[in-house]
Parts: sequence; C-alpha cells; structure tokens
Amino acid sequence: ELRHDPVLKPLCGRAPISGAALASQPTLSRFENSLTPRQLVALTRGLEQAVIARLKQRHPKARKIVIDVDGTADPTHGQQFLSCFNGYYGSWCYLPLVGFLTVDDDPEQYLFAARLRPGNASAWRGSLPLLRRTVRRLRAAFPKARLIVRLDAGFASPTIFTALEQLDVRYVVGLV
Repeated sequence: ELRHDPVLKPLCGRAPISGAALASQPTLSRFENSLTPRQLVALTRGLEQAVIARLKQRHPKARKIVIDVDGTADPTHGQQFLSCFNGYYGSWCYLPLVGFLTVDDDPEQYLFAARLRPGNASAWRGSLPLLRRTVRRLRAAFPKARLIVRLDAGFASPTIFTALEQLDVRYVVGLV
C-alpha cells in the first residue's frame, strides 16, 4: 500500500496522485539480491578504504586511532533468512558486526564496516580478518598513530587476544 501513498510519492520526486508507484517489495527484493557475494565484499572493503582516506584528509597527523568492533542485535519478525534465536538477547534476530573508527579527540565516530551475520553467530565471528585488514591499512595511512582496539565481553577469548598481540596493538575489552 505504501507504494501508492500520496505523502511518500512527493518525497521521492513523484506527483502525489498521478505519479508512478514507488518500488514494490519484489523490486526491493530483486535489488537486494542482485549483488554477488564477491560484490558485497568489494563494497565493504570499498567503504573501509573510503573512510580511511577521508580520515587521512581530515586528520593527517593523527596520534591515536580507536577501532571499535561490536555485534549488535537486530530483531527480526517472521521467517527471514539467517534469522536465528539468540539466547543472550532473548529474541530472533540478526547479529551484524559493525566497526567504527575514532581519531584523537574527534567526538565523531566513523562507520567503516558492517557485515550481516546470523542471529546465532558468536560475538567475534568475522572480526579477525576485519581487524587484521583494518590495522594493516591504518598503519599504512597513519604510520605514527597509536592504534587501540576496543571490544566488549563477547570478544574475550584467547584467539582474539593472541591475534591482537600479534598485530602489536593495544586493546581494551569490557568484561562487565
């Protein structure tokens, strides 16, 4: 019904009554599924490169860069693909992995990564390749900056700690 809504149509540049209908669910589904997994990975890496390039312009002499990586519950309703029950959050959900960068005292956080994961994914699933790649790129762009990785309790594992130590970065893990 919303595709014919006379209030939404002008917001998309169409006449309220005589304008063409907005995208239907099948159109959105075709768009959503039009990219291959390789193309999705390329888009994700492109976002990371663009954000780091922007930070390099805005903060060419950065002294400290904080990398925040976390999972976030995205509740689902119905039977969406990859929607799984998550006991910690007590709901059916997705558990996307997101990453943000903060430079020096800049109050703004910059989203550099987002990856959809099933609702039953371990907190740190997919984080190691992301951290390795991001640390490498940040070191190339900001050779003098100190890198700090900030994680929550779900990431507390010997595997993560070993990887962070091999990357030679400082890290903080909240264990509350």
